[in-house]
Amino acid sequence: MNITYKTENNTVRAFHNDTPIGKVVVQNIDFHWASGTCISLAGIGGVGTDEAYRGQGIAGNMMEAAKTFTRENGYACSGLTTNLGNNARRLYARAGYTVIFRPGRYTKTLYPVQPTNVHGITLRPYREGDEHTFLKHFESQHQDYFGYRARTSESWRE
Repeated sequence: MNITYKTENNTVRAFHNDTPIGKVVVQNIDFHWASGTCISLAGIGGVGTDEAYRGQGIAGNMMEAAKTFTRENGYACSGLTTNLGNNARRLYARAGYTVIFRPGRYTKTLYPVQPTNVHGITLRPYREGDEHTFLKHFESQHQDYFGYRARTSESWRE
């Protein structure tokens, strides 16, 4: 089967004999995090393959092409969200994304992170219970941002 992949602008497309059969869109998301820190996040979305071509690794190849695009365009990380019942969750896991917060949200480090020496900051691996501290910090920094949609630590954990 003659499948080709092309990346144009922010979209990876799969073609079978010049007929489009799938795509993955990479959206730039300015992820604002605490005290004015802004991370350029590659938001993965619009993932789809024509039904007749599913199960042949095409979506996986498009995900790899999207990963290459994000690296070449200087993104620090990429992320996506999906529903719990979505079959694409297996695709995302095979592509190397890991679940964060709750099943259905994935993230992937695109290249090894080199720790920097910053006075007063210690890097260490995750410890059980870190999410509670994270949520407390998140709420204190973003409470006004969410306004009437603000959630409590308990609802974020759920």
